[in-house]
Amino acid sequence: MNEGRRERRRFYVPLGCVVFLMTLAGGCSTKVRPYECATLVEADAVDAAQLWECNREIMVRVAKRKKFTIQEFESASEFFENLTGIPADSRSTPVGPVPGKGVKQDLREWDAWLKGRRIYWDPTEGKVKVAEDEGD
Repeated sequence: MNEGRRERRRFYVPLGCVVFLMTLAGGCSTKVRPYECATLVEADAVDAAQLWECNREIMVRVAKRKKFTIQEFESASEFFENLTGIPADSRSTPVGPVPGKGVKQDLREWDAWLKGRRIYWDPTEGKVKVAEDEGD
C-alpha cells in the first residue's frame, strides 16, 4: 500500500511541475497592450489635444482600476509630468512605477492646469508644449 502512494506521489509531483511550467509559459506569451498614444506621435500632423486625451484616458483607467500596463502608466505619467510639472502619484517597484492612491486627484490637478492654456505640438522638439500668452 505504501508503494502505491509513493508511485502516485512521484506521478503528481512531476505533473504539478508540468502544470506550473505551462502556466508560466502561457503567461509569458500573453499579448501586452502597447502604449497606444505613441502611435499618435508618429502621425504627420500631431494633434496635441488628442495626445492629451489619449494619455488622460489611460490615467482614467488607472484611477478606476481598469486594465492597464506599467508601460502605459509610466508613459502617461511622464507625459503629464513633463508638460505640467505636476508629478503623478506613484511608487517605485522592481518592475517599474505603480500608481499610488492619489491618481484621481492628479487627474483633477492636470485638468485644472489645462484650463486657460493652449497646448500644441512642436515638431522641432517632438513634444507637446504650452503656447506662450501673446499678451505678455
